[in-house]
Amino acid sequence: MQAIPKDVWNKLLSWLHKSDWFVLRLVNKQFHDYSLTHSYRGILQDLLDEHAYEGSLGLLRWVWEMGWKLSVSLAYRAAAGGRLEVIEWVWGLKLAYLDISGVELSVRAARGGHRHVIEWEKDHLSFVPNMKTCLAAAEGGRSELLFWMSEQYKVALDAQVFAAAVSSGDLEFMKELRRRCLCGWDESACAIAAARGELHFLEWLRESGCPWNTLTCRKAAFHGHLEVLQWAKRNGCPWSPKISNIAARTGNLKMLEWIFEEETRFPASVCARAAAGGHFEVLKWLRSKGVPWDWETPSEAARHGHLDIIKWVIQQGCPYNDRIWQRALVFGSESGDWSVFDWVKTLAT
Repeated sequence: MQAIPKDVWNKLLSWLHKSDWFVLRLVNKQFHDYSLTHSYRGILQDLLDEHAYEGSLGLLRWVWEMGWKLSVSLAYRAAAGGRLEVIEWVWGLKLAYLDISGVELSVRAARGGHRHVIEWEKDHLSFVPNMKTCLAAAEGGRSELLFWMSEQYKVALDAQVFAAAVSSGDLEFMKELRRRCLCGWDESACAIAAARGELHFLEWLRESGCPWNTLTCRKAAFHGHLEVLQWAKRNGCPWSPKISNIAARTGNLKMLEWIFEEETRFPASVCARAAAGGHFEVLKWLRSKGVPWDWETPSEAARHGHLDIIKWVIQQGCPYNDRIWQRALVFGSESGDWSVFDWVKTLAT
């Protein structure tokens, strides 16, 4: 029988539900071989992982009996979903090639808030919760599980755990951690709140005495939270000259306009960051405000493949040097797009 071309397989498979691929794999040798040597094995494994998360043990058993080689990821996804029956089945097979990590299993279970899985680990894998487990619980906003592990297993919590609680987005969780005096805090807590754009988090943290540093403003700028940035600066947060660079790199013109009102002067690096991000209108605005530029502006545009910006800045008289050829060469070799390098070469003629 003549082999079916890859593009035909792709079309056929697009008409089927991914669960049907397992059946096709059993009845068609060519697809069986194809699924092992192409990306479809990864797709099929992802599908099995989702069934493990949902607790579809019957399907997993059937696939195993049909000869599918199991992956340890099944146990980890089952832990994330709290599916102890799947974990017990995979573990009970005692397959030599399946090395189930107690740390990874507990991290997945803790992030999902599954205490029964963690208790099972202690009895069957001789693994007890540690700092990584507690961090995962905090990241997932699993306050009761975290408090239980800290008390039951005497895990000493630190500022990393509080920062993880901030990232969970649960203000009451943060307050309870402080009320119980279970861990300290540091500048990372304010930085995470700023990155999330949670101004009320930041206000509570500062009212409660949490320290901050320049990272708070930098994170607010990078993630585009102008209101948070303005509040932080008004309330004495340490400022960084890199803030204007960050706003330019992300193309946030509204933020740049506000910063310019505050500072009135920008260094040449701000134009370079705008060029690197491909933010043409931002670059034009910067120049209209008299912001200087130097050879780094066209070089950064070349490094990131922004040919329209390169042409414009050079036509406007921006200086350039040999770096523009070097960075255009890097862009071409990495992307396969040589249009920037071809145009830059004409500058030497």
